[in-house]
Amino acid sequence: MYGAILGDMIGAPYEFDQGGKTKKFVMFNDEIRFTDDSAMTLAIAKAILRAGLDADEQTMKAEIVSCMRDFGHRYAQGEYGGRFAKWRAGQPR
Repeated sequence: MYGAILGDMIGAPYEFDQGGKTKKFVMFNDEIRFTDDSAMTLAIAKAILRAGLDADEQTMKAEIVSCMRDFGHRYAQGEYGGRFAKWRAGQPR
């Protein structure tokens, strides 16, 4: 979990960079931020914890939808793709 979120935050400033690939970059800088990918990673983790590891498929799906909508409303506003933003806004939490 830590690795996924740190990788997302550290890589965020370079996500849409079309320049050359390099291993020489500033790892921690003023552009590092919490992104929509981090929010959804946390939403899935919360859903699994709420549903429990032995949950049936319907319960797990319901928790995932609930947590993704909740985190999507609370975190990383404006960074989601159009289809996700429509799904998130078009149905109640």
